[in-house]
Parts: sequence; structure tokens; C-alpha cells
Amino acid sequence: QIELDLSRTFPQDPYFQDKSNIQKLRNICLAYSIRNINVGYCQGFNFIIGRFLKYYNDEEKAFWLFAQFIEDILPCDYFMGLCGAMIDTNILMSCIEMQYTNLSEKFRTYYYNTILTGLVSCFIHIVNTDISEMILSFIFMEGSSAIYDVVLALIRYIKSTYENVGI
Repeated sequence: QIELDLSRTFPQDPYFQDKSNIQKLRNICLAYSIRNINVGYCQGFNFIIGRFLKYYNDEEKAFWLFAQFIEDILPCDYFMGLCGAMIDTNILMSCIEMQYTNLSEKFRTYYYNTILTGLVSCFIHIVNTDISEMILSFIFMEGSSAIYDVVLALIRYIKSTYENVGI
């Protein structure tokens, strides 16, 4: 899975068009999957690691920051079988149903897997570099519960965008 995800990691970003940076990304993904065999590698890790790598441009710093993120910031079961991520997805779907009753059916039908995938990557893959750095900083400062705030803020933004264009 790692090899497949390498070419998907911000393909338009010049930083990730450099083969030496892709090799660093590969190294970190492989090293972490060996370090934490209970978690291994999950699709979407490449985006988080990629942001850390680009920000620090240092393989070792990016590795240890990612290790801290997965092992200390997020709940221990978050990525093991995606149990924690699926629980959070269901909680978020309930929040959406309560706050946005007109959107809840559409979200449950069309966006459940998108939210689950987004939770694994902390939605880093759908926002620009500056916003992704803010999201990661916010999660580091506030802990894993900040992910709910991030998702609900993204949904509010999407909802207001659709309302502004008349959808």
C-alpha cells in the first residue's frame, strides 16, 4: 500500500515531484510500520507524513513528529483496524444529523467513507499547505478531540459555499 500511496501524495506539489523527497517519504512510512507493528501503515498516513516532511525537510524530525502524533496525540486504537476512526465517523455523523438535518441523509449516503478517509489523514489531503499546518497544530495543541472541530468547521464551510452558489 505504501508504494501505491507515494505517487498520490500531493502530486501537484513540486516538493513531492523530487524523487529524493519521495524516497524520504517511503523511508518514514516503512520505518513507522516497523516501529509500530500494531498500527502498521494506514492509507492516508502519507499525507500527514508528507506535510511534516515538507515543513521540516528533515526525515528524522518528520518521523518522530509523526510517531508522537500517532502514539501520543490520537487514541491508541484510532488506527488499529480503524476502530477509533470508525467510531469518530459515527459520532460525527450524529453531530451532522443534529446540526444539519437537511444534509444528514446526503452525508450518510454519500460522504461516510469520505469522512472516514478524511479522519485517517486528518483532512490534510483536501486543503492547502497553510490550512493543513493549522489543522495539525490545532490537533497537537488541543488533542484528538480537535478533529471534531476541524470536521464540523469544514462542513460549515462547504455548506455556506453551496448556499452561496444556490445549491
